[in-house]
Amino acid sequence: APRDGRIEVDPAFFLTDSNMLRIRSSQLEHDILLVRQSADQYKALFLQCTHNQVDLAANQNKIFCTSHGAEFDFTGKVLKGPAEKNLIAFPVTVENGKIYVKIART
Repeated sequence: APRDGRIEVDPAFFLTDSNMLRIRSSQLEHDILLVRQSADQYKALFLQCTHNQVDLAANQNKIFCTSHGAEFDFTGKVLKGPAEKNLIAFPVTVENGKIYVKIART
């Protein structure tokens, strides 16, 4: 459960061969894709299509929408329409070996 509007993630949750982790919060309608960019750099992307607000899927190469075919890279940038806006990203911090995703709008 989020404390102070943050979700705590243990880096051990990442599978050895994967730099992506799908995390869920009861406070959000869609999941978050946590992308490990380097040892201590992470990007937290809201898996909601900016075109029709539907759920997004991800594979090793991209994030994509199964409804209309929009595609995004792992920084949240639009690669292919019909979506025109980049994905929402949440601030990520690393403290004491844990990853924190801030979902509260404070």
